[in-house]
Amino acid sequence: LYLESDRIGLAGQVDVLIRLNNGAYIPVDSKYTDEVEVHRHYRKQLVAYSLLVENNFGAKVRQGILYFSKQKQPVVVQLLEEEKSVLLKDLEVLRRILLGEHVPRKVNESKCEYCEVARFCV
Repeated sequence: LYLESDRIGLAGQVDVLIRLNNGAYIPVDSKYTDEVEVHRHYRKQLVAYSLLVENNFGAKVRQGILYFSKQKQPVVVQLLEEEKSVLLKDLEVLRRILLGEHVPRKVNESKCEYCEVARFCV
């Protein structure tokens, strides 16, 4: 399901969106990997999907599911409001970087260990 929100400047393709009888929504993201582990970037992706669902359907999203298809194992992930706030701040920082057309220098080496583009970083 493709979702976008001009208000938060985000778009994404949710693999599956479950709507429960009580009106709650649960985004599901499928992963094909050798290990069943909730990595930080998997959480961030679910948080992004939760924001998109909230902006498109007007319902709070409190959890998501990572479905590890190779193992046929779902993992329920609780999504915190604090994580949503942090992601919205990250999006604002990225917008400022793009508008300013400059690449910031590394400032926090501890974040490099989970960064997918660390090997390209300046």
